[in-house]
Amino acid sequence: MPPFPYKAAAFDVDGTLYNEKRAIVRFLIRRLFSIHFLRQMMLVRNQLRAAGVVENLMDRQARILAHERGEPVEDVARRIEFLMGQQYPLATGRVGPWPQLREVLDWLVERKITLAIFSEYRAEAKLRALGLADYPWKVLVAGEEIGSLKPQIHGFEILRDRLGVAPEEIFYVGDREDRDILPARRLGMTAVMLHRKKTSAQASHNFPDYASMMAWLQRFD
Repeated sequence: MPPFPYKAAAFDVDGTLYNEKRAIVRFLIRRLFSIHFLRQMMLVRNQLRAAGVVENLMDRQARILAHERGEPVEDVARRIEFLMGQQYPLATGRVGPWPQLREVLDWLVERKITLAIFSEYRAEAKLRALGLADYPWKVLVAGEEIGSLKPQIHGFEILRDRLGVAPEEIFYVGDREDRDILPARRLGMTAVMLHRKKTSAQASHNFPDYASMMAWLQRFD
């Protein structure tokens, strides 16, 4: 086999680094009183997702949700930060990363492949909770900070630009065809689908888990 042909490996977070469904269940069991609020928040977020690039997206999200709920913007913004910025990452930590993810990351680091994250949410707290913050993540892109949620192509362009490599030199791993695989492929990245049950005909590679990805990577040794 030829050497691993990529200079950078970028990962989605939710569902890609850990079992998102299990984390959501653990989170909601402790936050049953917040389910309606969270549903409203996701509806607003999906409106903003379709809007393209949104200046001050987090503030805009809080203002729309506050208007719908008839509550002060500051209270809504604080509640979003408490739930999604503080409490949900704790649930990801209780679930832990997918098996053999660390082995994959170690393999990439040993070969000096640049590591990056592109998530809709800020990733720092989740990486700490998952025990992955010590890896040398060169680039962390959060859709809500740049004002562009997946599947908008803008975030993938920023990921490419911050990595400073050509799109065909980026190995991008995600768990959703619509929000990860299609926009990554559209920009010219090698798009890798990681999902236990689903595959994507649009993905360059499909892996049900990190064990199978590791077996594939080892072919380059």
